[in-house]
Amino acid sequence: MIPVTPLTVPIVGDILCYTIAPLFGWLTMSLAKRALFAPSPVTKHFKREFSTAMAVRPWQIRASAFHGAAMVPGASRLSPQYGSRSRSKICRERVAPGASPLAGPVTRLKDDALAAGGGLGWDRSAR
Repeated sequence: MIPVTPLTVPIVGDILCYTIAPLFGWLTMSLAKRALFAPSPVTKHFKREFSTAMAVRPWQIRASAFHGAAMVPGASRLSPQYGSRSRSKICRERVAPGASPLAGPVTRLKDDALAAGGGLGWDRSAR
């Protein structure tokens, strides 16, 4: 499997995204779908709605490569905080009337990510 990082390198990434990567994507998409759902089978809804043609467009491949390359450092920065909050504690917290049940946890996740150095695409001024 081709690592995502070379696809993010200027010029080299462009060449790969417009030549080899789409072909590789078409050839390996059925294996990737099975791996995504393993050990369960791929759902009928996913088979019907997911467009391989859209997923292997060069600009989509490039965007996915950038997201994949940013995922590991972002998770590494957040890892010290993994045990600081239990899921049950977040679920038990009160929610304001009319607000989404996820509004509090999502806002805290955003704040935690920003405090850990960002990297998730959130604008620091939007706090």
